[in-house]
Amino acid sequence: MSEFDYPPRYYDPPNLPWPDDRPPRSELNPYGYWNNQVGNKTNPLCRLTEPLYLCSLCDENTSADPEGFVRWFVILCHWAVFPVCIFALWVIYVKMDVLKERIYSPFLLLVGIMCLAIGSMSEVDNHSFALNWNACYDTAETLSKLYFYTFVGGGCACLPIGLRKKDLPLVRNPTGNFDWYCFLGDWILIIFTIVTPLAWVYKGQVLAQNIFIITQCAGLLIGVPYIFLHLGPSRMHLVVGFLSYLSAFVGAVPVNLLLRASGIQLVHGLLAVFFDGQVLGIMYCIYNMYDTPQYRQGGTGEDTPLV
Repeated sequence: MSEFDYPPRYYDPPNLPWPDDRPPRSELNPYGYWNNQVGNKTNPLCRLTEPLYLCSLCDENTSADPEGFVRWFVILCHWAVFPVCIFALWVIYVKMDVLKERIYSPFLLLVGIMCLAIGSMSEVDNHSFALNWNACYDTAETLSKLYFYTFVGGGCACLPIGLRKKDLPLVRNPTGNFDWYCFLGDWILIIFTIVTPLAWVYKGQVLAQNIFIITQCAGLLIGVPYIFLHLGPSRMHLVVGFLSYLSAFVGAVPVNLLLRASGIQLVHGLLAVFFDGQVLGIMYCIYNMYDTPQYRQGGTGEDTPLV
């Protein structure tokens, strides 16, 4: 058990605000949730941050609330998303004329950046109000969580869909394997983005979080070829596009798992940086996009246009 003790107030042992027969969806706000992996029923790693009753996700590795340099590092890493979004809007504005000629919808790029900023605001509010910036206690199902999964997931979906081929309908009869690949990828993003808030409302944040991760993966699988084909093609667009989406996936899955397994609060700051890396990478590709596709003419093999 962790050396740090956060005894809940106003509740008698076993320190849970419900009886042994818990009410339906008792994991919801204002009580946080008990995931059966933290401590035990008689000595849970839980605390009351009024009005939220939060249980730690980090098991015996639960650490104290960050202070000093670590606290400011975590805060600044989360706030960095806002200047990153402003930079992204500037890049889209500068390249708007070329984007209109080459991709499906520059407007969806703007909507995507707006959604990412809105979702980040709700995340900052949740971390500050409920957690005191301690990511181990990120268990309360509040409206901030709903906004985070809805808007960040929506933003991550809008970016690759906006980078689709110009004038290619979303509803169509696909022809060829690659067209089927893109068609299915587009609709997985759209459907899962719509389903995410519904899953949160009717089933809870665990399912919504899993759908959110699937959306991240789908964005990687279609976002990379879209960047390569519709902003280039070039080796730079392929490599930077792949690293951009890989950055978001690494933050959503392995870094998040590392945070829960270690309780190291610095990792929480790095998690936020990985999501910034996705936006910065995509914007770098847009800023260095070609005015027209740079295919070599009249060749065979690698010199033949991909589409």
